[in-house]
Amino acid sequence: MHQDDEVWEVVLGRKVGPLQLGATLSDAIAVLKRRSPVRAFEIEYNEDDPYASDIVITSPEDGFKLQFHSVTQLLTVIDVFQMGNMSLRYQSSILCGKNATPTFQSVYEVVGPTYPGTYNPTTTIYTLHYMGGSFRFPIPKEYKKLYTNKDVLPLELPNGSTPAAIGFSIYSGTDEPSTTTTSVLPLVPLRQHYYEPVVVDLSNMHKISLAFSTSNRSIALGATPQDVISALGPPSSAYFKSSLDAAGCRGGEYFHNFADLGIDVMYSAWHVVVKVILRSNLPGHGEFNAYLKCNYELRHFGATAPMPPQDRITVTPETTVEVW
Repeated sequence: MHQDDEVWEVVLGRKVGPLQLGATLSDAIAVLKRRSPVRAFEIEYNEDDPYASDIVITSPEDGFKLQFHSVTQLLTVIDVFQMGNMSLRYQSSILCGKNATPTFQSVYEVVGPTYPGTYNPTTTIYTLHYMGGSFRFPIPKEYKKLYTNKDVLPLELPNGSTPAAIGFSIYSGTDEPSTTTTSVLPLVPLRQHYYEPVVVDLSNMHKISLAFSTSNRSIALGATPQDVISALGPPSSAYFKSSLDAAGCRGGEYFHNFADLGIDVMYSAWHVVVKVILRSNLPGHGEFNAYLKCNYELRHFGATAPMPPQDRITVTPETTVEVW
């Protein structure tokens, strides 16, 4: 569908068009790439500390940005900051579009009445809050005393006009997460079993297995392709090695790629598992967005006797080099 024909539905606490809270970073990028024509978008993240603040995708042409939890990479906030760039509807009513400017009065009528919002005298922005979303309206400076510390709705300003909305946000719950700190998690990921802990016990290096905690699945080094597929389902792709390379793969060795699980399984020429690669889908990496993130936990608590708690080792995708 062409951009001019799109009318996206807004559902507070859930979605804007095909973009739904709880979607993975990879799924949201796929939605943006499927649009016709494809619009440019930018991905922002903290290069120095990737898990310190959220990942943000911005579509300047459409005037919206998507905020993802830095650890789980799930969509937590959809923010529209240019109201006239897209056609949006709430239930059966047009909310905004090329020829429709949302005002405080129209939002109050279309979305429904709610409690008085909050006014920020520094930014002169009045925010009208709903469960799962909020709308922003600029208030002329000469009228700010009317709304500072008062439960007054700016349905109509003293000059007879009504404020026009400059943006809105969709999120889970009653409070909008901050854009500068890692946001709260949505209630349920859209993908079943997404981000389930994958526990790898390294206490016995002769018997290493991966346990998928919530789905009660497991695979182990030495397993056959049939064992792996029986536990995990068919791979998304396969990659065969023909000769010795820098990764140490000899002739006859091959991979099964499980992109939705964030893992690669390597088999020997004798068709047994010899290596499993766990992917963290770190922004900026050369293979970013080729896999969903694997929420792995590498544990070493002692081979023959339990280690004291202070000596136990647990490594996750967020573990820094300093821990070692």
